[in-house]
Amino acid sequence: MSDSPILIVEENAAQLAVLLPMVGGTSYPVRCAMTGSYALETLRTSTPVLVICDSVLSDMSSSQIVRHIRQDERLSDTKLIIIAEASGNVPDSELADCILIKPIRKLDLLKAIGAMLEG
Repeated sequence: MSDSPILIVEENAAQLAVLLPMVGGTSYPVRCAMTGSYALETLRTSTPVLVICDSVLSDMSSSQIVRHIRQDERLSDTKLIIIAEASGNVPDSELADCILIKPIRKLDLLKAIGAMLEG
């Protein structure tokens, strides 16, 4: 098991309840941030191997989190998956390693995680 966590940034409890079992089966510990502010706080003190971030957050734009990850040299190896609404525009999408459209299928998420972390 890796010491570096996967960080899920999702404020919707129902969506988080869907994502956790999907990601929990990987060999990585999982941490959750239910607000963008808490995600940034977590990113200041830990170095996740992967961040899975909802594109819609109420307290800040997901692009703020994306830019923080890409500008912090300590997080240069952190991979990033954005989870977007089917009709939504994802700002700074070119900075993400992968964009998945809701509803998320377990196979798609696990393939993306595998390609980034084990490929």
